[in-house]
Amino acid sequence: MKTNFLYAFLHMIGRFLFWALFRLETVGAENIPAKGRVILAANHASFLDPILVGTACSRQMFFLAKAELFEGPLFPKFLRKINAIPMNREKASALTFRELRKVLQEEKALLLFPEGTRSKNGKLQEGKPGVAFISYLTSSPVIPTFIENSFKALPPGGKMLLPVKIRIKFGKPLYPQGKSSKVNYQQFTSLIMEEIKKLQSHT
Repeated sequence: MKTNFLYAFLHMIGRFLFWALFRLETVGAENIPAKGRVILAANHASFLDPILVGTACSRQMFFLAKAELFEGPLFPKFLRKINAIPMNREKASALTFRELRKVLQEEKALLLFPEGTRSKNGKLQEGKPGVAFISYLTSSPVIPTFIENSFKALPPGGKMLLPVKIRIKFGKPLYPQGKSSKVNYQQFTSLIMEEIKKLQSHT
């Protein structure tokens, strides 16, 4: 597999900076398989979340970013270099799903947020079935992930980083069960959100 040197360099810098600023701590990293397809499903309360999870995980992550960021001559190339995938926030396109499927079929790691959007108050929201659908589509395990205190570090509308303690917790892998169906998507989504809540409560 081709090495992404830019991602690796930024990962190294991020580890140093986030340890210094947030005393970044990782719990349960051994639950993430060293290789093979996997989805990390995390709560979402801050713009920092993709960077924090990517920094806390030794594997290179692919993640979604709003399509508006992929405008202009240079920034889209940079985003692609750091494994970002464009997504329309109003309605996910078939092209986006094809990209996500390709990432997992190539045995890579993908970070998704089952809530679909950032929490406005830092509390967990109801999960949407997109993560479950992709898990069933690709037969990928899901690692429930809880990001603690990113909302306090940079809430929506915040302009300055606040030096609070941040902890990233990775749960045991969950596997899609039964046939692909709307009922099973919803049941699996509920299970994923339940496991994220458990990680939140175990402080």
